[in-house]
Amino acid sequence: MVLPCAQHDCSLKGAQPRQTLAWGCWPAQSRLRWVCIILSTSVAAIVADNSSDLVQDALLLAQGARYKEAVDVLREAVSLAPANITALQYLADVLGASGDAASEVSALQKVVALAPGSAESLLALGSTLGRIGQLREAEAVLSTAVHLQPANNDARSNLAIAWAQLGRTEEAESAFHAAVAADAPGAASNLGFFLRQLGRPAESVEFLRKASDA
Repeated sequence: MVLPCAQHDCSLKGAQPRQTLAWGCWPAQSRLRWVCIILSTSVAAIVADNSSDLVQDALLLAQGARYKEAVDVLREAVSLAPANITALQYLADVLGASGDAASEVSALQKVVALAPGSAESLLALGSTLGRIGQLREAEAVLSTAVHLQPANNDARSNLAIAWAQLGRTEEAESAFHAAVAADAPGAASNLGFFLRQLGRPAESVEFLRKASDA
């Protein structure tokens, strides 16, 4: 059984439960929003490890939702320093925030190639692959993230979504329960929706209530 899934967004404390499974708790637009919040306080804090004026300029453009211009500037920064993980990560974030998920994946793949041991980079790539329907690729990437960082509950929760979408219901349910036990963001809502789709409404209600009370 393959379950429907939301394309983006995440559960936040106090939010109403979603009606679908949701990939990730830190999609590109949320990551970029966090960057811009900090940017408004201190640009230097964002670019302390990167002397490139281009990255600073791009983040200021992104803060004003001028995504196309920001992408062009970040691409220039990356062309000057292809191994600049900071610029690549921000490029991925801006591309995702602008709705260009395919290009976001490409940028994240470059980040992972430069930092293959980063579970957080793998999580970002895996959840983005899942959102655009590349489920087997998402499963492989997220499995690697969990292997590298077993305590990463966000990666486990996203892997559960991949399994649910691929029809591997027993593995998905087990992983969802583990994510809920670890209080992973959005896990209770995901489990509630998952159980409802499996025809187990009484169990579903318990977790959807837990999500709404969080």
